[in-house]
Amino acid sequence: AKTAQILACALSQCAGSLRSFGLKRCENLTGRSMEKIVNVLKVKSNIKKLSLDENDINDEAAAVLGDASATLSLKSLSLRGNYGSISPAGMEAILHGLSSTLQSLSFSHFPIGVEGGLFLAEVVSNNFASMLKELDITCALHSGNIVLSREGWDMFFDLLSNSSLHKLRLGGNNIPDDAIPSMVECLNSMTSLTTVDLWYCFNVTDSGWANFFRQ
Repeated sequence: AKTAQILACALSQCAGSLRSFGLKRCENLTGRSMEKIVNVLKVKSNIKKLSLDENDINDEAAAVLGDASATLSLKSLSLRGNYGSISPAGMEAILHGLSSTLQSLSFSHFPIGVEGGLFLAEVVSNNFASMLKELDITCALHSGNIVLSREGWDMFFDLLSNSSLHKLRLGGNNIPDDAIPSMVECLNSMTSLTTVDLWYCFNVTDSGWANFFRQ
């Protein structure tokens, strides 16, 4: 808390000129600590890029972040490698606060889970997220041994098909063979899409890949 207070004081002196701000591997970035920092950013900065990679973001911190995101006109938000414990409610708090100006969003290696993944797809498909061009959810759509079922993948891809994304990173999410048809249908319907990353899809067999490229 003391470190956060010192940082907040320092930020207050230079926040007006900041356009990009990042905090990485801050072990004590709790909701209260984050609140001190983002309150300065909300009032005194024109920040466009916020990176909070590899932090212990829990539900309390997620609520603060969601509130801040709704105020800041961010173009880029990165939450890569979160190792905290966040519930679907925490994930919902973050996503509800996303600005309509956001162009790039990363949850790479952030275990948002099954419910979080479906809610994310719904939010991305909404009109207010039409500015979002890049989405990175590498190794994010699972929590422990809990993964999306085929029906879950069908729902996820159906929601995502309405988005205006240019770049989509989906690797490392245990996509199964039987989800390939809905994935292909989704990708074909995303007319703005220029880049797809399917890194480390080890659950897809040769038959699944053949089906992918055949369609």
